[in-house]
Amino acid sequence: RDWSSDVCSSDLAGERFARDHEYKKAISMFGRAVSKQPTNVQYLDAYDDAISHYVPASIDEARELYNQLIGVRLQRGRATPDQAAPWLRALDTLYERNNISNADVLWREFVTEAGNVAARLRADDPAQNRLKYWQAVGSLRRGNIITAEERAAAEKQLREVIATDPQMEDAWLELMRSQFARVERSAGEQREPEAKAQLAELGETIAAAKAALPDSYTWRLGAVMQERAREDMRDKGFDPAGLERARQDLAQKADALITDREKLLQVVAELLNARSNDWLDRIIVMLQDRVQAHPDDMVARKLLMLAATQRKPELARKVARYLGTELGRADVFSFSNENIFVKILDNAREKDVFIVQPTSRPVSTSIMELLIMIDAFKRASAGRITAVIPYYGYGRSDKKDQPRVPITARLVADMLQVAGANRILPLDLHQGQLQGF
Repeated sequence: RDWSSDVCSSDLAGERFARDHEYKKAISMFGRAVSKQPTNVQYLDAYDDAISHYVPASIDEARELYNQLIGVRLQRGRATPDQAAPWLRALDTLYERNNISNADVLWREFVTEAGNVAARLRADDPAQNRLKYWQAVGSLRRGNIITAEERAAAEKQLREVIATDPQMEDAWLELMRSQFARVERSAGEQREPEAKAQLAELGETIAAAKAALPDSYTWRLGAVMQERAREDMRDKGFDPAGLERARQDLAQKADALITDREKLLQVVAELLNARSNDWLDRIIVMLQDRVQAHPDDMVARKLLMLAATQRKPELARKVARYLGTELGRADVFSFSNENIFVKILDNAREKDVFIVQPTSRPVSTSIMELLIMIDAFKRASAGRITAVIPYYGYGRSDKKDQPRVPITARLVADMLQVAGANRILPLDLHQGQLQGF
């Protein structure tokens, strides 16, 4: 070390602050050192470690630090461009960020970055298979924006990845998800022969995954998706008992996934489609076990809160019990054509009404149920109607991040107002700006 240099002084100060657990000051000092020597591996690793240890005081600070961490890890890859591990770590962090933001432009950048990293490494580097997987995933994460040609190219990449490494669970799962999305789209567009052919293709992938990974959760999750697709298509071969067996088989694997957050949350997200209190109770237990084993897992905590709020009658009962009052009575059911009917069974004239309704899965059904109930109370001459919304559906669609897209969070707020809600009481909004809607 050049003990007289400003860079070394900043590094030493950063080390001292890190030892004293004053990570915010350490971040500042290591940041100065890196700005002077951006390819110094020692400084970059220390900077990364300080950011990873610091606990932000606000959401805005957390967002800023997360972007800093991405920048540091990408720079760490540039400092040693022929080493795969730093690049893969940077892409893992980018993937986590994009899964939270889920914007088309971010996934495009992710695909480009993965391609650039692949070009920097040797063609025979073992990491090339993972990078090909990242490029395919980045394309598929763009959802309905992706073209049929782009989806076909991504699925081809995934098959190549699987051919190189048949034990790669992530690649099998992404391939099955993409095939399931094609089935759903074809069925939704009334292209039944095409949907059936795609469903058969999904079944072949599930069978191949089962042969390659007989003890894995991936093909079990694929089997649930396959049965769900049959249900949505009203396929003659659909058996409700078969769907329930597939879910039971998948749930049995959940206990072994407690230590792997990503895999556990994939299982939970699929089981949430069951839309029954029995399954919600099992999901809540899974997430409670995860949070108990890993108290710092904020993603699992948030999903636990979401799962708990979906037990709508139970949540409303607890609120009423805490306030020392009783729940109102209403008939709410769906006809065979899925139209929702609501009838208020108590006198609501001039009453102050609170409707507890998370707009969570199934999101669109929950929103319509809430709107119809608000309208029913308005026509019952309620004095004031407050919609208590623990989870605000479409909350992420709060801005125009690309041309010709809606601001669906604003649309939902407008619908609640038109339906007759006087006030809205939401919890844990995705962005503070939603309050303006």
